[in-house]
Amino acid sequence: MTPTLLPPAVVTETPPSQQVLERDLVRVKQGSHYLKMALDQVAEGVLILMPEQDGREPYVMHGNMRAHLLAGVDPSAGLRERTLTELAANDESAAMLRGALKTARESGGSAVCQCALRAGLGGRETCFQWQVRAVMNEHGVLMNYTLCFKPADEGAAVERGRVEEEDQDALTARLRTENLAALAQGIAHDVNNLLGPVLGQLSMTMQRSQMPAEIKADLELMFTALKRAKLFTQQVVRTVRSRSEERAPVNLAQMIREVLPVYTAGGNVEVKVNALKDLMWVNANAVQISQVVQNLVMNGMQAMPCGGLMFVELSNTTRGLGNEEGVEPGKYVEVRVRDRGTGMTPETLGRLFNESFTTKADGSGIGLTTCRRFILDHGGSIRVVSELNVGTEFRVLLPGVPAQAHLDDSSEQMPIPLQLGEGRVMVVEDEVALRHVARCILTRCGYEVVEAQNGEDALRIYKEEARCGRTPDVVLMDLTLPGGLTGGEAARAILDFDPAANLVVTSGSVTEDVQLAYLNEGFCGVLPKPYEAGALTMTVQMIIQNAAEAAKKPLKPNSEVGGTR
Repeated sequence: MTPTLLPPAVVTETPPSQQVLERDLVRVKQGSHYLKMALDQVAEGVLILMPEQDGREPYVMHGNMRAHLLAGVDPSAGLRERTLTELAANDESAAMLRGALKTARESGGSAVCQCALRAGLGGRETCFQWQVRAVMNEHGVLMNYTLCFKPADEGAAVERGRVEEEDQDALTARLRTENLAALAQGIAHDVNNLLGPVLGQLSMTMQRSQMPAEIKADLELMFTALKRAKLFTQQVVRTVRSRSEERAPVNLAQMIREVLPVYTAGGNVEVKVNALKDLMWVNANAVQISQVVQNLVMNGMQAMPCGGLMFVELSNTTRGLGNEEGVEPGKYVEVRVRDRGTGMTPETLGRLFNESFTTKADGSGIGLTTCRRFILDHGGSIRVVSELNVGTEFRVLLPGVPAQAHLDDSSEQMPIPLQLGEGRVMVVEDEVALRHVARCILTRCGYEVVEAQNGEDALRIYKEEARCGRTPDVVLMDLTLPGGLTGGEAARAILDFDPAANLVVTSGSVTEDVQLAYLNEGFCGVLPKPYEAGALTMTVQMIIQNAAEAAKKPLKPNSEVGGTR
């Protein structure tokens, strides 16, 4: 095809004032996007309503992803512009919401109520607990209303009583905590982006056929540490959203032996682990319990600045009625973490689990508080005995379950095998290092790769590739992109252009509910960051295979790296 010749472009210099304005507009749009992303991670439904004006009742200006799911509304259609009358299930519910808005506005604070919302805006009535807050500017002028809602059976009575009794100082403290939670969410996202290139490159390097045993052992230790770091960032996301954690049988002795080398590497304290041969397992969240072990061991090491020996002992035990730990009768695994450090005074012991207490100049005081909360949530207990200048011993009880001999966690410590394949993959990612590593992995495994660093480039390049007969078989789309189009907006634009496009979400902050929403919006897969090289190639291979089967096209068989194609 003969290319179309265009007249030479006229180059004009943009005035400095316009450059500043354009830069500020980009920053505002980026800030708005990050705010929307943060709201989409909130466990409750959140609606921002514009106040009454020109005779029109309050209406929705923005709703987060959870609000759409609770309302049974397609996120693409949205709740925007819906009024209170259109949201409420009936006139009575609408009146209750108006009353709560009026109370919040007149008091300059918040109000609560319980009323029904129309599921799907016209379907079954669903009762929710609402918390309404009037947002004022520095002059006391009403800017908007913020409404948070959740199903009424989630402790509505307790929450209502707590809010009514909450004074302004406590409310300010709670809002500060919520802001910190949103900040933690953003930090976890950024940490995942930093871990991504390292985890991807390392998991690919470890699968090279020729490697000295000593180097391989060092790489396996690094890989284990990175996998733990990935789990901890996931834990941050789940904790700030106050979501319940999945639990499964955990080989506690094996887990402790795996994580200790990571925590103690380079230190002058040696930690010895003594575990009963027939030790029970514990039904637990592995990430939380691993964090407990880390905190207890690190506290002991810091109490031994001159080095020495620490001991971690694990044994089976039984507790009956009226036991001194206050746990339910049954079988438990007891963990004793004992150091030979500086010890603690009785006064320090009495304040040890207080959230704001710490004896470290740079400490936050939340480590042991978090440990205690995790352990109590598991139905266990934690106690401590200490003697000044002699040492400290923490005693932890966790409910025991029979050992699961058929389960093997060792595979989690080795990279997922790379998968060879054929096809064209577009990687949409603003992180240059991660985009480079993804290209290296996919190219090594036989794929052609095109790159885009923002939403506009992704849409433009996809159209160009399609018009030239090189339509990408898979698009790996990051959700958080700088500049104009977000990942979600770029994906919808690509699907409008090509409804058969195969889009995969790649993000470090996509939670389970939001994953489901994006899958319903047209994405055909989710690849949480940071991802291993094997997980990347396995996902791409699966998408291409599924598309080929759907189109009834023959596809050459793939094999693991090192085999034949």
